[in-house]
Amino acid sequence: SPSPGSPADILLRVEEARWQLKALETDRKKTEAALAKQHPGKTVSSSNTIPLPRLPPAPTSLDKLVVDSLREQARVVTLLDRIKAVRGVIFSPGLHSSLAMWKVSVVAVMDMRRRERMGSVDRTGGKEMVEALAKLSGGIRKSRSVLWAVMFMVGGTGNM
Repeated sequence: SPSPGSPADILLRVEEARWQLKALETDRKKTEAALAKQHPGKTVSSSNTIPLPRLPPAPTSLDKLVVDSLREQARVVTLLDRIKAVRGVIFSPGLHSSLAMWKVSVVAVMDMRRRERMGSVDRTGGKEMVEALAKLSGGIRKSRSVLWAVMFMVGGTGNM
């Protein structure tokens, strides 16, 4: 195991979050497909026009993770809004707070990365980034659970 806060540790956390994000994307697509099958002719897509930050010049895997996380978070929120419109389902406040916490964790990583690119990070920056990435992975994992619960609420199989 790499030493805490080392570049190898950060890379490991980025890869963990990337894996969680890919799994979430797959789950979201399955949810969309199940809803489209249940409601032919109705729009249940997660496509949206929410503005997202651009990648910086020479982006790292961490920069790509941040932008991809923001994009996927916007898609999940849009999908839940469309489910609410199509099915008339009212979601619990806990569901919305899980998605909000995910976005907070993405923004925290994005801010740390911005400070890092500007050269204003002290020696403990590596450990802080590892902690922030761990929270990001946890937020993505919780969002996957939210999608799974939504599938059951709307009558899908939940076989993700």
